[in-house]
Amino acid sequence: MTNAVHSVVVRLDPSKLENPEIDIRWELVAALSNRLGTEVVEDGFGYARNSDAMFIAFAISSPEPFISELVRVLEDERILDNRLADGATIGIAPYGQFENFSTHQIVYPLQSKGQTLED
Repeated sequence: MTNAVHSVVVRLDPSKLENPEIDIRWELVAALSNRLGTEVVEDGFGYARNSDAMFIAFAISSPEPFISELVRVLEDERILDNRLADGATIGIAPYGQFENFSTHQIVYPLQSKGQTLED
């Protein structure tokens, strides 16, 4: 998205998903686009250095409405036979001011809020 001020990252732990596969990446973006009524474009993706987790990044100008809809998708929709909330963590950081995803502060799940995202 243009005028990005924040980086929002979804960390997916495949060991907590029923059907972990790379296509989740594109299906999540499509579900978000549908929910928000506008095209959502990922800002990159990668894999954790110390686990099999996948990261999907988004460049966002207004994080609150985006994260709210993202949580709804994770909790309410099944994507490729997965309830993504079971293996998801969401982190946020100022856009362009990080070297890796481990500097993102967790905003979801709430019990981990304020901790840093595990890489």
